[in-house]
Amino acid sequence: IEKVSRKDVLGKRVSEVFPGVKTFGIFEIFQRVWQTGKPEYFPESIYTDEKNPASWRESWVVKLPGGDIVAVYNDITERKQAEEAIQESDIRFRELFNHMSSGVAMYEAIDNGGDFIFRDFNTSAEKIEKVSRKDILGKRVSEVFPGVKAFGIFEVFQRVWQTGEPEYFPVHIYLDEKDRGSWRETWVFKLPTGEIVALYNDITERKKAEEALKKSEERHRTLLQTAMDGFWMIDMQGRLMEVNDAYCRMSGYSAQELMAMRVPDLDAAEVADDTAAHIQKVMVQGEDRFKTRHRRKDGSIFDVEISVQYRAYENGSRIVGFLRDISESKQAEEELKKRSAFIENLLENAPIGFAVNTIDDGQRVFVSRNFENIYGVPPGSIHSVADYFEKVYLDPVFREEIRERIMADMATGEAARMRWEGIPITTHAGEHKVVTAINIPLLEQNLMISTVQDVTERKRSEEEKAKLEGQLQQAQKMESVGRLAGGVAHDFNNMLSVILGHAELAIEQVDPAQPLHDDLMEIRKAAVRSADLTRQLLAFARKQTVAPKVLDLNETVAGMLKMLQRLIGEDIDLNWQP
Repeated sequence: IEKVSRKDVLGKRVSEVFPGVKTFGIFEIFQRVWQTGKPEYFPESIYTDEKNPASWRESWVVKLPGGDIVAVYNDITERKQAEEAIQESDIRFRELFNHMSSGVAMYEAIDNGGDFIFRDFNTSAEKIEKVSRKDILGKRVSEVFPGVKAFGIFEVFQRVWQTGEPEYFPVHIYLDEKDRGSWRETWVFKLPTGEIVALYNDITERKKAEEALKKSEERHRTLLQTAMDGFWMIDMQGRLMEVNDAYCRMSGYSAQELMAMRVPDLDAAEVADDTAAHIQKVMVQGEDRFKTRHRRKDGSIFDVEISVQYRAYENGSRIVGFLRDISESKQAEEELKKRSAFIENLLENAPIGFAVNTIDDGQRVFVSRNFENIYGVPPGSIHSVADYFEKVYLDPVFREEIRERIMADMATGEAARMRWEGIPITTHAGEHKVVTAINIPLLEQNLMISTVQDVTERKRSEEEKAKLEGQLQQAQKMESVGRLAGGVAHDFNNMLSVILGHAELAIEQVDPAQPLHDDLMEIRKAAVRSADLTRQLLAFARKQTVAPKVLDLNETVAGMLKMLQRLIGEDIDLNWQP
């Protein structure tokens, strides 16, 4: 025990041979036994010093009649180590037992296997069963769980207890007046000591999840089969693994026929190499959306839009896709393109300029070529309402005036005030124009339609027309004056004929030597001049037929000077140079 020789220690002090004896505690026992003579037991203790490693001792000390002290002791180190190992193993077992996720129950058979009582119950079992370990230990299984026999596991307990062969009790649902239904999966085996151990899991949540998944899959399958869009699932070689009724209707094939086909058999735009490359692309990207053309069973072609996603399942990778027949929408799209092109062509070539901008921020949506041409701005220079004012109205003062006017009219919301006629502009090239502008708000679409028309030529025509109408009115006035003058001249000519006739008769009756004859001659001359003037007025008024005759122009013009002076007015000087 001490690993020393008897001859090496005899006659030596205890404290010399075993330096740790006093610390060990047995030295005091020696003293008491020597003094009292009463034997003592020194319980299990560990001895150590600088020479000896730690070792466990168990000692009995007695005094002999001769006065010597005798110590009888055993080295129990190995036993203590074994006990500690057992204790540690028991602790580990208990920790494992209590921290297992599975429920563990230990039973002892009674009444020759007629029933079983609880001997142990771990923490997980407490949570599963919602009972306390201390409340069930020593109680019968049938007392704690009344539905155990109907559940079916009681018979398993009996068989395992009798045969010693472990058994697996598959998934079952347990019911009693306390438990409204929980799913269990159980393994039962017999210990060498004769106890029965049941190791089980509550898989209620898993079963619920499985049921939910099953229902979900059924719902999804129903949705897929009743969906208007086609659905298929393909493997990484392009083989069809699953299709729905909608795609069967699209393609004209049955599901059984499609299951024997590959993507290139259906896709009119792809060959096998294209399909393989596309599958690799979807694997890398995870998804894709594209348009292609498929071939029906009768050979006809239809347009489809496909959305696919890559999925990795336990039984292999798959690509799932939804397919929509877009033949009608494709045709509608083509019709819309044609219509849009027609409208755009119409707007671009119309004599009126068109522009569209958003109302909230004034950004350009569309500007026709003629809109830019009429305003004389560089192509593509108008991007907003602010650009419009800056590029069209070059004079800053007029620009601000027209902006305030337009904005004020627009704020009223009245259609009549959103028409501006006769706006003068000067283009970048210096050309002066007159335009008419109209705005049409589309509030629900947040859009403003603006039109402009170049009315410069129309304005000039209107001015020319007004000038000609003024000249016509003046001519009509002169014609009226002529008519009036002609009428007066005609009546005056009649009276002059009477005066001239009577003057001629009086001249014939009066002696030329008399003074009265000269007066009558002056009357006759005045009547003749008045008659000439009357003939001129009648000719002016075109009331008298023109009779050609030889004239002395100087005399004739000189005779008309007084009348012309009255006709042209006092603000014009008439200078006659014969």
